[in-house]
Amino acid sequence: MEEDEMNCYPEDVPYQLQIVENPWHLGFSRETDTGEGGIRLGEIILDSLYEFMGDFCIPLTMDLSTWYWDEELDMPKGSGEVPGRPEPSGRLLRTTSRYARDFKTSWSSQAVSDASADVIDRDLALSFYRQTLDADMQLDPHADISWTEIQIRSTYVRLPKISDQFTSAYDHLRSLDHRGTAVLHPIEWRAGSAWFPGPLSDEINAPIEIRIYRYFGEVVMDVDIYNYAWDPDWPDSPGYADIAKGIVALERRGWVRK
Repeated sequence: MEEDEMNCYPEDVPYQLQIVENPWHLGFSRETDTGEGGIRLGEIILDSLYEFMGDFCIPLTMDLSTWYWDEELDMPKGSGEVPGRPEPSGRLLRTTSRYARDFKTSWSSQAVSDASADVIDRDLALSFYRQTLDADMQLDPHADISWTEIQIRSTYVRLPKISDQFTSAYDHLRSLDHRGTAVLHPIEWRAGSAWFPGPLSDEINAPIEIRIYRYFGEVVMDVDIYNYAWDPDWPDSPGYADIAKGIVALERRGWVRK
């Protein structure tokens, strides 16, 4: 489709959407408490994840890995400690969204599940998490199997308010790639708001990516931001308020900025 056939936002958009090659990195950690356990801890962590994303970021895919776990030491068991046992396979939950990419698998024997939804909300994430643990526990009902890592590699990010004059008649937005070359980027409309999906087929990263993993008595959350519109170091960036609100939500839940 030619540019003049698309319904694009006009060129005088008050801010520039541009992909960055080297992302801003936000790191957080949270100590695990005795008695939280694998399943309960995972539920707590997913609650924290969705509080951080708030109403500006929603996943299109979710990767989850599990492994045999030493609950007393709060660390994964070495392969030598689980000889002859089947290896739990990582799982990728992929939505019906056309932007839910087929990623290279993160873990060996990773299985792909398709959700009958176009986004992964909190309830769907919790259901996917519980079903994954239930399935893997069947490998050895007498062993402790727990989650080890969660990845969000494909997202919708809500565009910060631009102007009241813009309506859902627009389905593309002029933006810049990491080289500064002008491109037409599709937008999706949900409940009256414009959402910026990614990564597209010719992009490597989503606008915002999140990785959560367990590490010897603590949980670490890494957030990588690949677009100038959500610059966490510039209070005047259009999406700064959303990022700042997410940081406050994590700190309220006991996460510490690294």
